[in-house]
Amino acid sequence: MSANGVTHYTSLAVRGSSLFFFFLGASHLIRGAQYAIPPSERVLLPPSTYALVDSQLRFLGGIFSGYAAATWWTSNDLAARKPHLKVLLVAMILGGVSRVISAYLWGWPSLWARQAAINEIVLPVLLYGIGLRD
Repeated sequence: MSANGVTHYTSLAVRGSSLFFFFLGASHLIRGAQYAIPPSERVLLPPSTYALVDSQLRFLGGIFSGYAAATWWTSNDLAARKPHLKVLLVAMILGGVSRVISAYLWGWPSLWARQAAINEIVLPVLLYGIGLRD
């Protein structure tokens, strides 16, 4: 496959990922802690703890929405913005590694957190290997 073909499919993969990132970010912005903590567990938390978790999740939703916008922006011209996308990929990998560290210290909070960590570490590496290597 030609370099242009790889770049085209890489651009589509990056755009698809950015739409998914935006959906997740918007979901966290709108739902806050309700997104992650079931009602049966919410009642067990002190209000100050629940407020902190809600605040953090909404903040991270805003950050993730910004990450989605930056990822979409890089997909518009991968040849010129490849360094920017590499920074975003490294940030995603660091997020996945941070989840693994937390799991090592405290255990996995849920199955989706484990799946998210795997995706956050493996998918950026695959994307780099398939379409971004120099």
